[in-house]
Amino acid sequence: MRRVLQMSSDTLFQALPTAMAVLDENERVLAVNESLCALLGRTHENLVRRSSMELLSPHDRGSTLTAYAGGVGTDRGGDGLTRHQRRLRCAEGRTVFCDVHATFLAYEGWAGVWLVAFIDVGQRHHYTQALHAETEHDELTGLLNRKGVRRLLDQQLSDEGQREGAVLFCDLDNFKRINDTLGHTAGDDLLVRLAQRLQQGLPSECAAARHSGDEFLIVCPDVAAHGGPLELAERISVLLRTNMAREDHLIAVSASIGIATTSDPGVERPEELLRLAEVAMYQAKDHGTGHVFRANAGLSTSLEREANFEQELRQALARDELTLHYQPIVDPTGRVHSAEALLRWPHPQHGLLSPGTVLPAARNAHLVSELDRWVLSAAAREAAIWPDQQGRPVAVTVNLSSTLLHEPDFAAQIERIVPATGLDWHRLVLEITETDLLDLAPATLTAMHELAERGVRFALDDFGTGYSSLERLKELPVQILKLDRTFVAGLEREAVDAAIAGAALSIAQARNMTCVAEGVETTGQLYQLARIGFTDYQGFLFAAGVPAAELRALIQRPPTLAARKEAGSRPHPIETQPAPDDPDTMPRTPTITPPSRRTTGEVTTAGAPVPDGHECWIFRDHEEFRTRAREYVRDGLSHGYRIEYVDHAPASRLRAQLAADEILGPAMETGAMSVATIEEFYPTSDGGIVDAEAAMDARLTSAEKALAAGYTGFRAIVNATAMVTTPDQRAAFAYYEYLCDHVISTEPVTALCAYNLTELGSAAVAEMACLHPVTTPTASPFRLYAESTDEHTDNEYDTRLALTGVLDLPCANLFTAALEHTRAHNLLINDRGLDILDPRVIHALDQHARAHHKHVTLRLTQPLSTRLRPLLHNLTHTRIETHQA
Repeated sequence: MRRVLQMSSDTLFQALPTAMAVLDENERVLAVNESLCALLGRTHENLVRRSSMELLSPHDRGSTLTAYAGGVGTDRGGDGLTRHQRRLRCAEGRTVFCDVHATFLAYEGWAGVWLVAFIDVGQRHHYTQALHAETEHDELTGLLNRKGVRRLLDQQLSDEGQREGAVLFCDLDNFKRINDTLGHTAGDDLLVRLAQRLQQGLPSECAAARHSGDEFLIVCPDVAAHGGPLELAERISVLLRTNMAREDHLIAVSASIGIATTSDPGVERPEELLRLAEVAMYQAKDHGTGHVFRANAGLSTSLEREANFEQELRQALARDELTLHYQPIVDPTGRVHSAEALLRWPHPQHGLLSPGTVLPAARNAHLVSELDRWVLSAAAREAAIWPDQQGRPVAVTVNLSSTLLHEPDFAAQIERIVPATGLDWHRLVLEITETDLLDLAPATLTAMHELAERGVRFALDDFGTGYSSLERLKELPVQILKLDRTFVAGLEREAVDAAIAGAALSIAQARNMTCVAEGVETTGQLYQLARIGFTDYQGFLFAAGVPAAELRALIQRPPTLAARKEAGSRPHPIETQPAPDDPDTMPRTPTITPPSRRTTGEVTTAGAPVPDGHECWIFRDHEEFRTRAREYVRDGLSHGYRIEYVDHAPASRLRAQLAADEILGPAMETGAMSVATIEEFYPTSDGGIVDAEAAMDARLTSAEKALAAGYTGFRAIVNATAMVTTPDQRAAFAYYEYLCDHVISTEPVTALCAYNLTELGSAAVAEMACLHPVTTPTASPFRLYAESTDEHTDNEYDTRLALTGVLDLPCANLFTAALEHTRAHNLLINDRGLDILDPRVIHALDQHARAHHKHVTLRLTQPLSTRLRPLLHNLTHTRIETHQA
């Protein structure tokens, strides 16, 4: 003891920078050094001979400095040292945090002493506290974040005897509009301003937090003290209601609020309380902006069902109980060139569930990325064994969620999965939505380029519905644009949808991309898309999503158009509603299998072979029509067909004329042939405009009845001249012809639609050609029209015509037929916007001119003239010139 006390008075002990003290066995202070006196602001005399307990802050009373018996915050090492942290009381009442290191020194024959060192860690403690506070607060607003709310709710739910607490989940209305129109800086300023209003306007016991984005949480430990949850919600609603100025008008901002309380059924943990409040908020949003909804027992039960459903999904994924269907993507010929993989869950109670039901559960259960990987692996494995389509490999399209897309090892995951399936990289299409482009990280963009270099193609889904810029599109390795189904749905009635569809196609063509029209459900939509120029389609009109085995059969036998007028009556999978990302439902199977492509595109004349499909035919006089019609009808009767004969003459006169025929007369008597006037045959609206879909349905019904009655086929011969005398009539009738092409024109159901060229004139016939899209990969409409003579000084020409569009070989016969009755002998045809001109059409034109003793000058633009001149030889009656402009 004497040695220790002597040591404590040594100059070295007093000069040590570390605060030191010597205690006896009873922890009374025997000696202190100058550093400890300075740390505590107390003198040597004030500390010595006192109990060490007097050095401790009241917060640590009941503890000891040496903590020899161990305990919380104590570490007794193998070196005999005890290490712990204590708060010491200073002279002026402040507290200092110290790490305390103590060791017991014992000498033979003497009582032992404690040698204690104190290390000030106050600065480190305050830094740790500040760091802890930072991790629990939102950087932008200074409010609690989700972690802070979780800790607060943990405390409230664990307090015994607690009163009814509440969480109010607030989502700002119109916030996205502010970000989009005023910018993200203005959006951040609004969040900060509203956070300040909450801090100043809420009761002191309530805490405000920013959950994420434009969502705020209010935690109230005793909601009854503030008038109940609804009254508190109204107070908060006022605080979150404001306006933002935009140019000359204001954007109103409000909040939809969902309320959940600690007394609600099933609430035992913070995450249950938060989720119940969030679901209640979505219920409020369903009622419009600025509404409040309080969770009820039904909502709690619903959440419990969802939790069970999520657990079932987790088990189904683990047991490989999910499956895939595939919806074909086809070209105009009906050839399947790719198919989109669609997730299906054969649920034991609910039946076959689609992504519209499965994906929300996957998101709540944090299974989206795992689900994506399963779909990619299963789809690639299946596609690897698909047969080629006419020698061409068929690709598979897989939808990717933004969750997987933004994972740091996104490319590595794809590169790990695909090779194991045996699928060639060039047959894989990864589909992302347009909204994913808004926050695409540079690392993700790099990963996409890496995969594209391997041969993977990327498709941009829902094109036209997001907010991505076209400049952003230029940066992406996207090869396919998929026009959103909302624009396809409105094509038949909204001019703006047609304009958007055309713009999307133009963007794709300019970027050398493919543009796929999604959600094609009616022949009217297909007709409009074909007129615009689309050549790739996906939708119920061609095929629904089908199991893998059926898809393989469709690849080998192209899908046909579904013969139905409306798609709205199709059945949906049990317990589901059709979702935007789920294009599958089952259309009815047509009784008559329609063709996969148009069988003709030419105008024929008398003496041509009897057609085997829907054919447009022109005649010069009525006797020519009757002669041609008899050939057509007799041929049909010889094959056991049911015949419909339609002309514009009165039915009684027609019957009298046809009754004298040795074949047609008996056919009328037996019912094998019926006769009708044009008015009886075609349902029309005001102005004599055909109701195309009603007329098509009537023909389909007649054909089905004929087949049901035992006839081997059905054939119609129609003089439709009276139905196409005005532009509006021609537009409607061209649509009717298109429906016939794609719905009822195939053996054993055929039709011949004839027009009187003498009555209509060549311009009307050419207009019909322009209105009637020929849906083959190479054929498109042209337009031929007269130009004003005032614009020209070329007096040598009798007639001046203008030519636009695409003039290729399938249009050659129609083009020359349109010129056939032109009385002029010297024609000038000006190129006013030709996109394609097949040189074989010019040779056909020259043959026509030679046969009719005409001379034609075809004045082309410089690029087209330069390309065609080397291909044109031995022209005798056609001259090629170049525009001087």
